[in-house]
Amino acid sequence: MIHDRNHLLTLEDKVLAPYAVKSKDSRGRDYEEIEDVMRTPFQKDRDRIIHCRSFRRLKMKNWPMIWGTPPLDTRGRMPWMRF
Repeated sequence: MIHDRNHLLTLEDKVLAPYAVKSKDSRGRDYEEIEDVMRTPFQKDRDRIIHCRSFRRLKMKNWPMIWGTPPLDTRGRMPWMRF
């Protein structure tokens, strides 16, 4: 179901905790932007972060491991750690 921006702003008031920061209470932008009909300012910020090049480069960069066991696949991510 597609919602417009006004519906999302009222939904924020109903769903979010009273101490949560809501889009309508933001201080605004440093640079003027055209307001989106479908997305709130916070949604636009989230989309900018997720779809930016540097964030996409972090994909698959996590290296979870259990200490004391040799890594299964290092692929040179942390060459200074040898077991």
